[in-house]
Amino acid sequence: MGFEDVRNVIRRKRTYEILEYLDNSDNRNFSEITAEIDSSSDTISQTLDVLCEYDLITRRERSQKDVRYMITKKGEHAREEIIKFEEILCPKTPDK
Repeated sequence: MGFEDVRNVIRRKRTYEILEYLDNSDNRNFSEITAEIDSSSDTISQTLDVLCEYDLITRRERSQKDVRYMITKKGEHAREEIIKFEEILCPKTPDK
């Protein structure tokens, strides 16, 4: 994975929100994800495809109408690293 791949994942709308939602739940179907994440279904669909492509989440098709998504260990690690990057860019100031 090169820098362009990293940019392809990070720049996607709702990448972090989807990773966070899946990290805090078992497996979820598309309808549950779109109900929870404030974005268009097209955006969510495209982001899910990219996250699957880079093995950050898995897509399990139980039937044509029952497709489930789960975060992978790699996805959990990516989410943790995004949080660390946010802390670098936006450090919390101590309370006075």
